[in-house]
Amino acid sequence: MEKQIKLYYNYGKYIDDSKIISIGEDIEFTLDYERPPGSKLFFCASNGDVIRKGNIENNKFILDAEFIKLGKISLKIEVEFLGNIVKSFSVEDLIVQELDEQIRVIPQLVEMENKIKDLIEMVETLKNRVDFFVKLWKEEI
Repeated sequence: MEKQIKLYYNYGKYIDDSKIISIGEDIEFTLDYERPPGSKLFFCASNGDVIRKGNIENNKFILDAEFIKLGKISLKIEVEFLGNIVKSFSVEDLIVQELDEQIRVIPQLVEMENKIKDLIEMVETLKNRVDFFVKLWKEEI
């Protein structure tokens, strides 16, 4: 499976939304970033237990299936020039969860939007119930 990351001023955002992966599937990351000539790119990934570091070649790198587990994957991208880190990007977290007996990889902002939508629906349902009981109560008085 492939995930695309757009790098901005000092943060990274996933371009795509939720994706379903198979258990045992690697994730290939592709960066939308034009690196300065002569610079090198590196990544640092954490799944909460293990940290992986590596080079980014041709704006791509892979996190192997063994590294991917339910929870959260945090990424940091660094630009090195002449042996010095000149720029660092914190990428939004990737949420790895099981939904409907499938493993989904969801960018954190998309996950937050989904939770907000669910909360709005719950509030609307509760409001309707309260309105119903208030109306019923007023009719009885």
